[in-house]
Amino acid sequence: MRLVLPAVLAAGLPLWLTGCTLTTEGGAVHAERRQLLLVSAQELDQAAAQGYAKLRADAAKKGALNAEPALTRRVRAIAANIVAWFIIVTTGTVLFPRGIHADSAGRAAQALAPVAGHYASALFAIGLFGASLLAAFVLPLTAAYAVTEAFGLERGIDRTWAEAPAFNAIYTFVIFFGALFVLVPKAPLVTIMVLSQAVNGMLLPFLLIFMMIIVNDCRIMGRFVNGRIYNTLGWGTVTVVIGLTVTLLGMQALGVK
Repeated sequence: MRLVLPAVLAAGLPLWLTGCTLTTEGGAVHAERRQLLLVSAQELDQAAAQGYAKLRADAAKKGALNAEPALTRRVRAIAANIVAWFIIVTTGTVLFPRGIHADSAGRAAQALAPVAGHYASALFAIGLFGASLLAAFVLPLTAAYAVTEAFGLERGIDRTWAEAPAFNAIYTFVIFFGALFVLVPKAPLVTIMVLSQAVNGMLLPFLLIFMMIIVNDCRIMGRFVNGRIYNTLGWGTVTVVIGLTVTLLGMQALGVK
C-alpha cells in the first residue's frame, strides 16, 4: 500500500502539470472523451492579437481593407455613442431599482456594494479619478481648439506661447478654473455636473441646425453634400431633440419630476 500512492502520484503528475484531464480510461470504446486545457489570459491575448494582425494583412493583400478615413471616423463615432447609450441604460438599471438618488459620489458608490462590498467606495473613487484625469486633458483641449479654430487663430499643442498665445491661454485657463471651482467648500458637484449637461442639451438643437445648414451647402461640402436620406435622418434628429428640450423646460417650469 505504501508503494501505491507514490505510483499514482507519479502517473498523474504529468496530467496535472499540463492541465489536461481524461474522462475515460484508455481503450474504452464508444465512450465520451473530453480534455480540459488550461491556457493563461496572456497567451489568449497574444493569440488574438496575432490572429487580428494576420487578418488585417490578408485583407490588405486582397485590397479588401477599408482605408477611407471618413468611414473610419463614422464607425468610431457610432461605436462611441452605442457605448455611451449602454452606460446610461446600465447606470439607470442599477441605481433606480435600489432607490438610490445619486446626489453625491458616496450614494452613487452604494450601487457597487453588491459587487465590491466594503471596497465599493474605493472602487468608485478610483474610477472617478481616472475619468477626471481623462477629462482634465481632453475638455480643455477641445475648448481651446474649438475657439481658436472658429476665429482662425494659430493653434496646436506643439505651439509655444509666442506662436499660439490664445490657444495656450484658453487651455491653461480652463484647467485652472475647473480645478479651483471644484475646490470650493461644500460645492454641490453632482448638481453642477447635471446642470452642465442640461445646458449642453438645451444648446444642442441650435448647434444641430447650423450643422445641417452647413452640410447642405454645396459651396462648403462640395460632392459630400447631404443627400435625401441623410437629410431625413438629420432633420428628424433635430426635431426629436428640440421636442425633448422643450419638454424638459416645460417639466422644469411646471415642477413636474
